[in-house]
Amino acid sequence: RAAPAGASAPASRGARRAKLSYKERRALETLPGEIERLDAEIAALEAALADPQRFTRDAAGATRDTERLASRRAEKERLEQAWLELAVKAEDLGEG
Repeated sequence: RAAPAGASAPASRGARRAKLSYKERRALETLPGEIERLDAEIAALEAALADPQRFTRDAAGATRDTERLASRRAEKERLEQAWLELAVKAEDLGEG
């Protein structure tokens, strides 16, 4: 008995080699640079906040920098996680 006419279409689609999308490849290439930029910004904020007099001279600025530091650290962690997931996917697909 013959299979319905559309039955072979999903199999042929599944036989196509999976690969990273353009957006994923682009992110895999650009995320390390963004992470490095955040590393530099984090280091500068940490250096500025390391001065104990900073809080007495400019409490509002120190508070803003403390909030900015927390935000940049969270952003860095998010980007590192995204890069790691893409790197694993690329490796699984043989593109890494």
